[in-house]
Amino acid sequence: PKKRLIPTISQTNKIFSAQWKNKSACLANLISVCTGMRIGEIQALQLKDIGKDRIYVRHNWAKGEGLKSPKNGFEREILINESLMKIIVEYARKNPYGQNPSNFLFWGQNKSCPRPAAQWNASLHEVAKNLHIKQANDLTFHCWRHFFATNMADNVDLRKLQLATGHKSLEI
Repeated sequence: PKKRLIPTISQTNKIFSAQWKNKSACLANLISVCTGMRIGEIQALQLKDIGKDRIYVRHNWAKGEGLKSPKNGFEREILINESLMKIIVEYARKNPYGQNPSNFLFWGQNKSCPRPAAQWNASLHEVAKNLHIKQANDLTFHCWRHFFATNMADNVDLRKLQLATGHKSLEI
């Protein structure tokens, strides 16, 4: 398989300093880069999954299946910083379906489905192209998971990183 492109810290800073036309795509990408969460886990976030200083990963969203358990069947908690929490809370307040705890953070066309994730990749490509980042089309939402794991591996205990990313083994 083709080697995955992992953005540099410099590229990542440029990407998140840029103006995004799609604010939900920016936030979804930002959550992923800060937590290593999978795209379906972010899509599945409900308001009740946003704690005071953490995100509770309780579900995954699968097109055609809806809400299901996270990939490896294990729920987990990921601590997040105050800045990210503030952005998430601000965004959640704009939910047109209200503040019911079971409402999706990334609301869709109706209350029972979250926003489609395809636009999150498209928005990432658009921002990267506007910044003239080489291989902009090779960047994917999933690259943030690799960015997170790669950059955290040297800074935290590997067992804690495994728990944060939801991997079954340390080898992954």
